[in-house]
Amino acid sequence: MTLEKRIESACEYLPEGWRIRIDIERDAADVTAIRPDGTKVHMSDGERDIEEQVTDAICLARDETSANAKHEVQS
Repeated sequence: MTLEKRIESACEYLPEGWRIRIDIERDAADVTAIRPDGTKVHMSDGERDIEEQVTDAICLARDETSANAKHEVQS
């Protein structure tokens, strides 16, 4: 999937309140997932490309949202 398509997917499937930031500078680019509470998770591991990092950020957001929803139901 292209980066453009992955970004479109993020816009459609990213849970409410989550954001994904892509930072680009000379010789580097990375992706940061931002939780609804404002805490940040840097997705760069030095190996994965930007498209993969965006995918990882979407998965993180969906997994955490799902886990939180399950926890709330059990409480």
